[in-house]
Amino acid sequence: MLSRLRTARLYLEPLGIDDLEPVHAVWCEAGVRRYLWDDQLIDRDRAAAPLRASERDFREHGFGLWGLYRPTSHVLLGFCGLRLADLFPGPELLFGLGDVYSGQGLATEAATGVLRYAFEGLGCAVIGAATDAANSRSSRVLGRLGMRLLRRADHQGLATLFYGISGSEWNRGDFMPGE
Repeated sequence: MLSRLRTARLYLEPLGIDDLEPVHAVWCEAGVRRYLWDDQLIDRDRAAAPLRASERDFREHGFGLWGLYRPTSHVLLGFCGLRLADLFPGPELLFGLGDVYSGQGLATEAATGVLRYAFEGLGCAVIGAATDAANSRSSRVLGRLGMRLLRRADHQGLATLFYGISGSEWNRGDFMPGE
């Protein structure tokens, strides 16, 4: 069964190919595509691939991409989730919000819920994240989550920051998620 998650202001529902239209619309917003897709407008076929991978990952690993919604509406605000990537020994955290919803603490709130599920529900040992060095908003979110900057490197031609947090660091709770 796919896991639905709740936070104080959001509910998170697993995304799949049936969500292509609203996800594609969010991924094409200027503030989202700037860092997620290197500022390229993507077509629906390119947007479909991560959604199919998310469906597979939910079946096989219990995680994937979740859509972010307010309890009173089924309008997609953004996404947050985990995927397997060769960059990290464990899953990689991803998140993004439609332009109008950024700056409200929703990314931190959603990512906190996803990390809690990953560490406490699935028993993940470590979670990684990567962001363009220029993406200061995402770097601040990752810091608020307690993720440590592990290294700076060139990745696919871009200056990239790599972060990580272990389950033991998460359980110590020496940070304040959501603040």
